[in-house]
Amino acid sequence: MPALIRADFYQPTYFGDSPISDLDYVYRIPRFKCEHCGSDSTTSRFAYPHLDPSTVLSLEELRIIDGRKPEKASDDKIANCLGQLRARWRVPVTAGTSFGPVRIKVSARPKDAFDALPLHSALFLRRGMAERLKAEGFVFDYVLADAYGRYAAEADLVQLCAPTAGRLWLPPSITFCSHCLRHSPHERLEPILYDTDAIRNLPFFATLEAGKFMLSSTFVGAAVRLGASGLGPKTLWPASVRPGPAPAAPIFEGTGMRVPPIQPRDSSGRRGKKSQTSPTTKREINPAFVSAWLRRLRGFLDQVRLMGGCAAFATGGESKMLFSKPHGLPGSLSTLLTACGGKLSFKYSLDLKGQEFSGGLEVDTRLLKRHKRECAKWANETWIADEPEEKSLWLNSRPFASLPNGDYLGLGDWSQESNPPVVYLCHDDSSQVLAQDLASFLEIWAGLGYIGPEISILDHFIDNSTGMLDASTLKAERLRDVFRSAEQKGTS
Repeated sequence: MPALIRADFYQPTYFGDSPISDLDYVYRIPRFKCEHCGSDSTTSRFAYPHLDPSTVLSLEELRIIDGRKPEKASDDKIANCLGQLRARWRVPVTAGTSFGPVRIKVSARPKDAFDALPLHSALFLRRGMAERLKAEGFVFDYVLADAYGRYAAEADLVQLCAPTAGRLWLPPSITFCSHCLRHSPHERLEPILYDTDAIRNLPFFATLEAGKFMLSSTFVGAAVRLGASGLGPKTLWPASVRPGPAPAAPIFEGTGMRVPPIQPRDSSGRRGKKSQTSPTTKREINPAFVSAWLRRLRGFLDQVRLMGGCAAFATGGESKMLFSKPHGLPGSLSTLLTACGGKLSFKYSLDLKGQEFSGGLEVDTRLLKRHKRECAKWANETWIADEPEEKSLWLNSRPFASLPNGDYLGLGDWSQESNPPVVYLCHDDSSQVLAQDLASFLEIWAGLGYIGPEISILDHFIDNSTGMLDASTLKAERLRDVFRSAEQKGTS
């Protein structure tokens, strides 16, 4: 048994008076046999209620992970689905991992603020308490529970989005497979955590081993002080903590080691055209994706404020719009604007050790026609008029945002395809494709801390093998490390 230090975390157990009588998953990874360790059990139940696999997998693949009636598939096909989801979001995924909010039936009047489903498959909190805890300064995300039943409205539950950050101590008799992320033999693990920097400033998290939820003592103490009932010895087990370091394990947050070289400039002084490859599959944008992306953005801006920076955010509202849906636009842009009420505007600035980081974007339905006119004028009256390829790109793209330096973000020739790429229209240099589609651009840009998006900044994160933006490079990881370090100091 390892040497332990005092308990700073608690593992929520089953709440005996749970008002939840039934549940269904939207998507859930079925059991499969690992070719490395031979395990075919379910020992970890990671939950990502804010992630939508339909933006990653094909319809055939979605049927394999259907939460209610999964289609039988080979171990290889299941592993392929698992690999795609890991690569897209860089989170641990294994047998038993669920995506999307758990659908729950609330059959009794709720008595407690918290509720944990058996086997750590979901962690719920009443929305009023969640908002009070956020007002106390705790930073976390949640999604509205997909609830039905007589007392669903009264319960007003939200499902918490727990980052996988903790590491459990394993006794010598138990092994952990770094490929399938399961332990053998399948036994209950004691709540003994390694003391790591990753968990010290989090209100709650899940562990890599077994996917167990853990609540920090400060989070629990604040909840009790604010009137949360049901938190006590019967529902919370103290988690002991032992000194680190924890054993090596896969890193899922921002992996990737490719460092693209700086693109040389041609004889005219402009950047040389990058060789760009077209992926065979594209990501469709939908309201669920936009909602999750906006939650992530607001959480980032909240952190900026906590770190002493300035941040502003606004949309056009969720109702009473002057239009039901923008017409005459590429489908991806129309979906984004509809979900944002016709407008999305945000900006931030943050000074870290004398270095300023900033970013922002304004997309407004009312400005789209002006952007189109200005781009056409620039294409016909400046140096671009003598560059056929540049001129075609400027005239056939749909610009959706103007930047302070005179450049534009736009969608490529959407008369040729329904889900066009995101292009950077540079007024004094070569234009280029940034991402294969709007959903990919938004996801990658979020991974870069929404910096820029002027090309002088984004150019540092272009993958030379594809010619497009990439958030998995070593430079991108170092950028995230800067934000993480500042975030930990700002919340300590």
